[in-house]
Amino acid sequence: MTTQPAEKDTIPRLHQVVDHARDQLVGLDKGLDTFEDCRLRYLETQRRLEREGRGRLTASRVSDSERNWAPTRDCLQELMRWGAIEVAQLPSERKFVDRYREQHYTITGRGRELARLAATSQAGFVDVVTAAIIEAHPYFRTLLEALADSVIAYPVVSEGEVTESRRQGRKVADWATWGVERIAGDPTVEFVRREIEKALDRFRRREEKPTAKELAEALSDGFAVAGFAARGLVFDSATIKALLRWGSALLVYDQSRYVPGFPQTTVLWGCSDLAVDDAGRMVATRRGRAALGGTVARAIVEAYVALAAEDSSHMETPFIAVHRVRAHAAHAVGVTRALVNRVLADLVDGAFPEISVQAAVYVGSTIRLPDSEPAFRYRGGRRLVMQVTHTPKEE
Repeated sequence: MTTQPAEKDTIPRLHQVVDHARDQLVGLDKGLDTFEDCRLRYLETQRRLEREGRGRLTASRVSDSERNWAPTRDCLQELMRWGAIEVAQLPSERKFVDRYREQHYTITGRGRELARLAATSQAGFVDVVTAAIIEAHPYFRTLLEALADSVIAYPVVSEGEVTESRRQGRKVADWATWGVERIAGDPTVEFVRREIEKALDRFRRREEKPTAKELAEALSDGFAVAGFAARGLVFDSATIKALLRWGSALLVYDQSRYVPGFPQTTVLWGCSDLAVDDAGRMVATRRGRAALGGTVARAIVEAYVALAAEDSSHMETPFIAVHRVRAHAAHAVGVTRALVNRVLADLVDGAFPEISVQAAVYVGSTIRLPDSEPAFRYRGGRRLVMQVTHTPKEE
């Protein structure tokens, strides 16, 4: 049922890989190239992302002088894999950080080209970073290949479900039976049970009982590993989480828990077209607005109509949550939710006159946006619900 990728790989636990790589390269190109320069710059990027609403700065468990040493190391190591900086030693543990504060990391000619591209073309920079990651990481390549064939799907467990399962006395075998019905592919109950048990091992030496939140996270991790393995991808849960973040940043695949037909399930789908260049390297081309804008706009309308038909309000044009319409349309066309956001804003502005509808978006103050879904924004504000009204064609 599963096949291990031919090459072993290590995926660094980097959040916002594009932003951190860009800021580090621009700084290195300016000569701010010591480990301490890079560590401080990592924090500045985190602060910028928080201001932009694209990240959250959490309290550090270590002193300010050691904060972010590990992700800074991982980021520099990744830049070395891309050939953007010369290979050099990095701190392996926190206790060695002081030895490396004044260590210089030399940007290469390729790195300078990337830095110039980062300052002039966001899309071009993302394209080159995507190519570098594809070349450097066999796990990333095998994931793209799997998604070109079909989706990856696996269930997500909530705290409420854990609480209810405890009341009912649900066992690991029961969870496995429940999960196997929601995993894309052909996993067995026994295989899913083993992955759940591995995920639960983190509590084995603890005296206190895991909280409902902890148990929900462990079960979800086990199902994620089983879901990837069902598609031939043998990754641990930390690698899966890192790869999911990278796909969102690079816009070559996407995910949602609100794809129709997959209740309580994370669905991961491809958003790029794969080819092989003359040198035998994989090339992933993102599906964009220029080629698919009209198709996406029609998919938005179709998704709204389908969801409106199921709405309990019995309104002719009910208010439907944007994130549900967005997931429906993005999955149907094979594009990112970010692209659907762009096309929806254009649709509201009347950019598709050939489609006889009027779309409108509203604040939706009574709607709670799920944590897993980014907010749709229109003219600077969050818009959580939408309506689509069909308009008669002009004669």
